[in-house]
Amino acid sequence: MMKFSHPFLLPSLLLLPFLNSGCSLFTPVGEAISGVYENTVSYFNSYYNAKRTFDDAEDEIRAATRAARAKTFQQSREFVVPAASKQKLTVVIDKCSSILSFHPTSSLVDNALLLIGKSYFYQAEYVKAERKFLELSEQFPSSSLMTESRLWHARTLDRLKKRDEAIVALTNLTADAEAAGEEEIAAEAHVLLADQYELREDRELAIRHYSRVVELDAGDDLKTDAQFRIADLFFSTEQLEQAAAEYARIPEFTLDVNLEFRAKLQISVCTERQGKHEEALALTEELLQDFRFRDFGGLIRLERARILHGGGRRDESIEEYKFLDTAFVRTETGALASFELGNIYEKEFRDYAAAKPFYTRAAENRTTSIYSSAQRKSTALNGYLEAKKRISRHDSLLSAYRDQVHTPTSDTLASPVKVNEDSLNSLNAALFYDIAEVFYAELSEPDSAVYWYRRSLALKSDSTQSPRILFILAEIANSHPDRDFGNAGDYYKKLVDQYPDSKYAEQARDILRLPKKEKENDPAEKFFIQAESLIEANQYQKAVGLFTTIVDNFSKSPYAAKSEYATAWLYEYRLSKPDSALAHYKILVDRYASSTYAALVKPRISDSSDARKDSVGTLSPKPPPSREVKDEEPKVKPAVPDTLGSERRKVNE
Repeated sequence: MMKFSHPFLLPSLLLLPFLNSGCSLFTPVGEAISGVYENTVSYFNSYYNAKRTFDDAEDEIRAATRAARAKTFQQSREFVVPAASKQKLTVVIDKCSSILSFHPTSSLVDNALLLIGKSYFYQAEYVKAERKFLELSEQFPSSSLMTESRLWHARTLDRLKKRDEAIVALTNLTADAEAAGEEEIAAEAHVLLADQYELREDRELAIRHYSRVVELDAGDDLKTDAQFRIADLFFSTEQLEQAAAEYARIPEFTLDVNLEFRAKLQISVCTERQGKHEEALALTEELLQDFRFRDFGGLIRLERARILHGGGRRDESIEEYKFLDTAFVRTETGALASFELGNIYEKEFRDYAAAKPFYTRAAENRTTSIYSSAQRKSTALNGYLEAKKRISRHDSLLSAYRDQVHTPTSDTLASPVKVNEDSLNSLNAALFYDIAEVFYAELSEPDSAVYWYRRSLALKSDSTQSPRILFILAEIANSHPDRDFGNAGDYYKKLVDQYPDSKYAEQARDILRLPKKEKENDPAEKFFIQAESLIEANQYQKAVGLFTTIVDNFSKSPYAAKSEYATAWLYEYRLSKPDSALAHYKILVDRYASSTYAALVKPRISDSSDARKDSVGTLSPKPPPSREVKDEEPKVKPAVPDTLGSERRKVNE
């Protein structure tokens, strides 16, 4: 609201004829008046240009915000500020700052302060905005702009997370604004108060303030927004009948087709959630028949598919989703339909091969709310399917090998099947573990996770993977006491007995209330850590030197076998010296026969003459895990691969 109080303007206009008269008597006076006039014009032009620029920027911000809300159907309090609008706001700040500098006593200083504060707010410079609003209240406490400034100051307090201060300020403002008859500002203050109570999860107070907005003489946009909030709050607390009634009131306040559509669609959702499936279907049919909503056909049919599925008409639901998956490809609607199909095939049919392509298609659209979930599911199922293929291949080889052993043939031309059975079993154990991780961490299927973890444990026992499996099995048993997953205490006890040095054993001791195991300092550890750093820096030959130092000087340390293994691995995969690698693999087996690493490489050197010919026999053993991830914490995520794990996978493939 701008004021007009300029006592010098009228006299300056009355004296304009004398400015061009050429009378020497009035020349000095005329020059003075001319200077005042020019300054006044410049000052007014500066403010009006700033005000017009600000209004343009604010109109753009409101339009962009409305468009964003219409697209997502979210009643967000965030403003969308286009880049061009930000530039305009900077111009406003510069022009108004000039007014404050060159006309500090003019009657538009409070107007300029308010414009600067609002511009800073839209630019998310909240500290600067607060400073300007406070300046206005301190310098012009009786300004007609005070009520509006107090509103913007309260908004700024909210953004600065000074929420207690914001509630006090808004409570006072609503009372003062209503008393002064400034109902538009009072309504906006009630909205902000309702927001504060929503944040505090006091829905009753939030609804009370939103309801007051609807009662006041405020703009339709403000009333519509408040009415939506009321309906959404009832919906969020499953008061579905009341929510539907509140959504039905939306058309009273707006002619916006987008908002009316959203309200009516939400009514169908409320109806379906109450178990009234046929009534909900009838509502979606009405929406499809309404020509005003023809641009929302995909969303209507998506809701229709959900209602069909919820009502037990799964086949019809699948057909509807498949139509949307095809007709709305690369759109948000199509992505949501693809995700729902993936979910049905995964959860209900347990057909992971059928589910995977739907999740993959859903993950092609990065802008949807389900993008991350779809991508994670697609990756998980792809890993599961690939692992199953490899297991099937290994099982075929094992089967052919066993048949050959038990039924020898006299056919001299028949090619014998060459298989290293220990190596294949070791590979299968790793694959079983990977599949178990998919079911445990990504698909949340405890039955399948337990099945595959147990299969992995039965085939292979080592100091890295097995402790984690036992710990996870105990966790699953604890989480599902009603299922036949075994006794958690038994798993913890086995973990402590068989793998006393693992990180999981320490946690198991805490759970079982057993005394902690004393840790011994191993002087070889610091050398091993240094060697790992050298590997990461691609200084492989220096790393080999340190590993050799460990083997020579700390032969009884657990790091000795690990260092010998790392040396062989570096020779084979980083230094391209296969003969040196084979020599160190043999040293490992000879000197550290009982170690985990010796067990890993025995199949590798069992028949060195054929090691590079047999694609199965030459699969690389598992590389040495890094110190940091040797025993990971159990999380709802797949195990972090060890330092050299990626190389193992490449060779295995």
